[in-house]
Amino acid sequence: MADLTDSQAAQTVKIVGSNPSTGIEDNYAEVDSSGNLKTKAQVQDNAGTGITSTLNGSKQALDVHVSNNSSTIPLDGTRATYSSAIVGLLSGALATDILTITGSATKTIKITKIGVSGTQTTLGDVNLLFIKRSTANSGGTSTTPALVPNDSSDAAATAVVRAYTLNPTSLGTLIGTIRTAKVFVPTTSSNSTEMYLEMTFNTGFQKPIYLRGTGEVLALNLNATTVTGGNFNIWIEWVEE
Repeated sequence: MADLTDSQAAQTVKIVGSNPSTGIEDNYAEVDSSGNLKTKAQVQDNAGTGITSTLNGSKQALDVHVSNNSSTIPLDGTRATYSSAIVGLLSGALATDILTITGSATKTIKITKIGVSGTQTTLGDVNLLFIKRSTANSGGTSTTPALVPNDSSDAAATAVVRAYTLNPTSLGTLIGTIRTAKVFVPTTSSNSTEMYLEMTFNTGFQKPIYLRGTGEVLALNLNATTVTGGNFNIWIEWVEE
């Protein structure tokens, strides 16, 4: 088959499928000459009522809605999502868990992202461990940063976030280390770029990190290392369902 000419390639391209009920070819995926993608598909809800799904996009923007007469679901989703952040967390000697998020008695907590940056007295590498526990920590010196709903109309968060300046007296039962990273942490006065690490736990069809019940914990851990002058900014995002 010969290659398309520039003129042919600039024409509207449409892939058409037949409607299984009528046989009419009206289910299509189309790219027009401006690079816009359009699709139309007929699907049904659990009651057998027809739902129209329309995708209209361009090189610059994507707008997806699924409509069933009375309701519209936007692309950004409807799940209650929350964020929490700590600024200038001073890590303790032989630091273990410096930040934890603990599960809920009433909701399933699904952790989607964590971000970390920091400085120290002498620039160098720092090991960061992301650890899942089956029981909560106890003791130590910690604060509880605010739990902020991404949408102010959502209910108050039920997870618990703790930021530790002195190690927990007793660490919760270890399930396992799920991520590790060796990151470069500069000094406040160095010309080096400040370290920034972002962990994303659901980039495709895999599950995020689930916390079920008040015992399960995800911890950011410094591997029992003293980071002299360690000063960390940390944020976390999660969904509650």
